[in-house]
Amino acid sequence: MAGYPAHENAAKILENLREAAAKAEGETKERIEKAIAGLDPIKDNRTFMRTQKAERVTTGTLEASEALKNNLADTEKLASIEADIAELVERVRTMVVRMT
Repeated sequence: MAGYPAHENAAKILENLREAAAKAEGETKERIEKAIAGLDPIKDNRTFMRTQKAERVTTGTLEASEALKNNLADTEKLASIEADIAELVERVRTMVVRMT
């Protein structure tokens, strides 16, 4: 899905989260894996993930994932990532429901 910033950001976010999950342990690793499981199925969504709103959300999430990758102890960044991914999942779900 080249050409759409949200798709590219989502791919980079997943890469950063997988790298962080490889280093993490315990509850932090579980939370990161749950975030990956939420984002992975929607990363190439052709509806909401093409919007400017998705681009703005993923840009912030990308920055947070970079910071988390470098500092696994930063629970604020992890909480921010979880909230952003939950918002993306909900937006994709509601947009798909509206279109059917």
